[in-house]
Amino acid sequence: MGRASRSMCAFSTRTGARAGSGSGLTPLSARGAVGQTQCRPLYGQEQPEEPGGGRTSPPSEDAYDIVFYVHDDESMPAEDFLDSCPDSVQDDFAAILIAVATSPPHKFAGGGMWEAMHGDMRGWYEARKDFQRRHYRLFCLLDTKARSRAKPLLVVVDGRDKARGTVIDDKEYKKIRSLGERYRKTQPRPIA
Repeated sequence: MGRASRSMCAFSTRTGARAGSGSGLTPLSARGAVGQTQCRPLYGQEQPEEPGGGRTSPPSEDAYDIVFYVHDDESMPAEDFLDSCPDSVQDDFAAILIAVATSPPHKFAGGGMWEAMHGDMRGWYEARKDFQRRHYRLFCLLDTKARSRAKPLLVVVDGRDKARGTVIDDKEYKKIRSLGERYRKTQPRPIA
């Protein structure tokens, strides 16, 4: 099993183990995404291309598949960020992403847990979690133009945390935007 598969399995296993407890959300294990001895990735099935090489985009009304951005060096910035977060923050992020992806994202009313970004970060979304006087953020993109995908994608790109009352530096936002630019220019998409 490759790193990406292990990552998705670990993320979904954490979710299946704890996301349902008190959150009102269905854990992945109850929805069939995680088995006892076997793990299927959270992302969906590939969509065959239409004759002539083209394809139509999946409707944005569909539930989205959750995927992670993979960088040129095969690292996954969002996975690295999540690994650095406390377990409860990881669990809450998993529950938020599942709720957003199944809503679908543009219909999700999450009371500040999922927000569209503005200014230079327009087109980006952030999943938000506050814990022990820190703000944790996962930066995500929505993608309906990925080739060979049956469903639109909720792409988890990167994350940051900061102390309450502080702001994330513009240089950090620029790094995140550059990952998004690479993602959008690449087909097939660099995802796991």
